[in-house]
Amino acid sequence: MDKEIELRHIKNFDLNKKIHLIIFNTIARTIGLFTLETKAIMKIKIEKAEENLNRFRGETLLLEECKAISNYLLMENPRHEKALTCLAEAYYQDTYQGGLSFRKMKLLKGYKWILKAIAINPKNEEVRSLQALYIVYLLSPSKAEYLLKGIDNWRTTLAYGMITTKNEDADGLELYMTRSIKNCPKSRKAFLVNHTGAALSMIGHKKKSIHYYEEAINIDPDFAWPYYNLGLREEEISNEDAANEYANKELGIL
Repeated sequence: MDKEIELRHIKNFDLNKKIHLIIFNTIARTIGLFTLETKAIMKIKIEKAEENLNRFRGETLLLEECKAISNYLLMENPRHEKALTCLAEAYYQDTYQGGLSFRKMKLLKGYKWILKAIAINPKNEEVRSLQALYIVYLLSPSKAEYLLKGIDNWRTTLAYGMITTKNEDADGLELYMTRSIKNCPKSRKAFLVNHTGAALSMIGHKKKSIHYYEEAINIDPDFAWPYYNLGLREEEISNEDAANEYANKELGIL
C-alpha cells in the first residue's frame, strides 16, 4: 500500500514537473527566450546574436534566436547596449517584407528597444543609424535624415538609400546602397544587394532590378529571395517557363 502511494506521489511529481515545464516554455516563447531544454543559451555571447543578424536571409528562427540571446543578456544586465541594439535590429528585420514594405505595428514594437538604448548612451552611432532606419518608415525621411548628421557607417548609407528611395530617386538609391554594400559585413552583402533590386522595382525601375537579383545570387547561390524576385519579374512579362524555373530553384533552397 505504501509502495502504491509512493508510486502515485512520483507520478504526480512528474506530472507537476511537466506542467511547470510547459508553463515556463510557453512564457519563454512569449517573451522571446529559449525553452528550458536549451540551457546552452546561458553560455552564449552577444557575438552569436550579431552573427545571426548578419546571416539572416528570411529565416525566422535566426531572428528568434537573436531575440532570445538578447533577452537573456538583458535579464542579466538591463544596460547591455549590444543586446538592446541586436534586439532592435531583430525586430526591424522581422517586419521586413521586401523593398519599401514594412509592418508598421511591429516596427513600433521594436522601436522601444531603440529608445532604451539611446537613453543609456545617446552618442551610440550604431543605435542612432538604426533609429534612422526605423524613422524612415514610422515618421518621415526628413526626420530620419536629421538623425544621421555626423554619422558615417554602413547603416547610415543604407538609411540614406531608403530615404532616396522614398523620394523615388533611383540614382541616389544606387549610389548610397553601393556604399552600404561595400562597407557592410561580408555575410550581409547578398541581402543588401537583393534589397536594392527590390527597392528599385518598387519605384518602377524593374529592368535595373534584375542586375541586383542576379548579383545577389552570384554572391550567395543559396539565397532564395532573389530567385523569387526574378521569378516574379518573368511572370510579369508572361515568360512562364523562366518563372517556373526560378520558382523551382527557390523551392529547392527552401
